[in-house]
Amino acid sequence: MHNLKKKNKEAKIYSQRIDKNMRFFFNKQYITTVIVEEIDDDEYVIYNLKTPAALVKHPIFQKIKKEFVEVFEKDLGEKEYKYLIDKYNIGAYYFYSDLIFSYKMKQTSFDKYMNKTIQYLTKAFLKVYNKDVLKEYSNIIIKKKTKVSKAQLFKYMYTKEKLQKEEIIRIFGDVDLEDIKIKHNKWNIMVDDDIKVDIKEFIKMIDLVEQRLGDLKTKLAYGDLTIMKHIKGNVVADISLRNDSIRVKYLDKYLDKDVVLSILHELGHRYFKDLKSDTKIEINRRYNNEKNDRAPVERNEPFDLEDGTFKVIDVRRTRYLCEALESKSKKVVPGKRYLIDKDEVKGSFSKSKFFVSTYARKNYEEFFCELFSYYKAGKANQDIKEWMKELIG
Repeated sequence: MHNLKKKNKEAKIYSQRIDKNMRFFFNKQYITTVIVEEIDDDEYVIYNLKTPAALVKHPIFQKIKKEFVEVFEKDLGEKEYKYLIDKYNIGAYYFYSDLIFSYKMKQTSFDKYMNKTIQYLTKAFLKVYNKDVLKEYSNIIIKKKTKVSKAQLFKYMYTKEKLQKEEIIRIFGDVDLEDIKIKHNKWNIMVDDDIKVDIKEFIKMIDLVEQRLGDLKTKLAYGDLTIMKHIKGNVVADISLRNDSIRVKYLDKYLDKDVVLSILHELGHRYFKDLKSDTKIEINRRYNNEKNDRAPVERNEPFDLEDGTFKVIDVRRTRYLCEALESKSKKVVPGKRYLIDKDEVKGSFSKSKFFVSTYARKNYEEFFCELFSYYKAGKANQDIKEWMKELIG
């Protein structure tokens, strides 16, 4: 059995060479499995494979499951169980651990235990792929087969499989991305194949961001900018400081103040990274001082959160029962009641003028990045303006 090496800790990507020209990838975070086959110097085939959850329903895997069920029903013992593990090339460590212990202690149901077992079997099956297996079981295991160039392969592995840029280059070598990137000033813009974007509007938004940056444009406005169909979490954009690249969520409209704020926030992380330690200490000191400067919740005034305006009507142990007075998103309906964590509510009562959003309370770096975006977007109050001017000019 092939041992899959963990290549990317952040995205939990496993990869393994399974043939001279073929490599297997399994993304644990997104439960996607692909095989990449090199046909020529600039020609590849991507095999999108069905997920373990889909494969377990197939008769082949149901047959394997039946064998394991029989071992349990007859209580044949550890020897027979290990025989099945060896037969299907599965490392015994999968089963003589927390999973089997919880089953024996009746903390896990039999069906749940077997479903987990069959997923391990499926992964084991995927690990021992070769060309013959791929050909023999193609009608069962292949979801989609696509022929691509090297540049298109890079784009696919970066936007779909979430591999880091340097990891793709390490595995497949250098690649010329001129044909799939849109150059604008110092930006390299790339668009996910599954979406259609008004690129002219997107570029106008980038121009507006650069205009807001002013003298910091040269220092911060550069690098890879990828428009993605999906980004994990309720965010418009995120940044990878490791790759010096920014991802932007696909939206109907980009000429929106919130989009500009989000990009400025991410560029704030790029600026924060190079700050001197003394400046970071000053930011942390300000963050903690403002965080501890709160007015009592008992005064019961309306307070604002990202999704709406609320009022406390009852106190629970760790949360407040609040009534929504105004909605700012689809998640909140005016007049309805919601349980909100005490820390979140107390934070909204802060006397401080520095917490421009709930997210600014997360930590001192996010605190700085939120202030940076508001300052550069021209939305900051006078207190913030004066302090940020001292920090960054």
